[in-house]
Amino acid sequence: MKRGVSMAKCRNCGNWGLFLKVDSNHLCKECAALLAAEEASSRIAEEKRENEEKRRDAIREEYLKKQKEELESFRKVFPLNINNPSIINNGWEKWSGKHISEGQIARQRRSLEETTPIIIRIGDEISGVFVSRYWSRIYDTTLQSCTCPDFTSTQLPCKHMYRLFYEANITETESTLGIIRDLPPDLENGFSQLTDDEKMSFLSRASYLPKFGMTVKISEVSNTIKSGLYVASEPNYELLLNDLTKDKIILQLAKKRVSGFAPSWTKTKLINWVLENQKEALKTIFPHYCLIKLSDHAKEWITQIKSNSHFK
Repeated sequence: MKRGVSMAKCRNCGNWGLFLKVDSNHLCKECAALLAAEEASSRIAEEKRENEEKRRDAIREEYLKKQKEELESFRKVFPLNINNPSIINNGWEKWSGKHISEGQIARQRRSLEETTPIIIRIGDEISGVFVSRYWSRIYDTTLQSCTCPDFTSTQLPCKHMYRLFYEANITETESTLGIIRDLPPDLENGFSQLTDDEKMSFLSRASYLPKFGMTVKISEVSNTIKSGLYVASEPNYELLLNDLTKDKIILQLAKKRVSGFAPSWTKTKLINWVLENQKEALKTIFPHYCLIKLSDHAKEWITQIKSNSHFK
């Protein structure tokens, strides 16, 4: 019996035959070319991945280098070393080791750029009062806590606490950021006795209060007047009269039994006549209004607050 003739077979596609040619890896020509192309494509993809990783590593290295340089520069402005011993006595040491994360460094940066202090108290006790970024809330701040949402959520120093630390830590020869210091005790006490809504109302109104004052309802500002922040005087009767229609002015005069004018007069002539001849009647027509101006101390205080860009 004659032994059978051995036939070649491709280990990849499985084709076989007497005339099939395979290479040393037992691959037919087509499969060898296909696998070679796949290996080349895989090598190219791997090279691209390695190059992309190198590029990203280089970018990150450059970013970290820049961050380090910026942080070193920032530390010259915002050092963490303590110059004022009162800072330790006020509990700042409890945050030791908590200042170096990216989040906390970001808060330190924002403390100089985004905070608006309205009162800073530097002494044996260190505390401050800040207004929120959009002038909707007031935050009471110490070196141990703050009433802002960020501290409430993280229980880590917020930007207000870092700003308070900064202000307490600078020396007398260093410049501040338009900070409010040495507020007269009577003024600060008066402000502290207001409700948060009254405080916000005062700060908001004071930011645009004209030099000649503003006529408002007494009920809106009575506590602020008592606090010494406003000085009250007779209202601008001309402004109040102009807010009324001519018929309403005549009605008010009739209620007070005022005579001597003609209903046919124009509104302007009627107002001028009332202003010149019925000053006592005006007091009874508008008993609930007054003209408010900032007190001298309050004016100086608001000027200091305005020097902070976030008040503008």
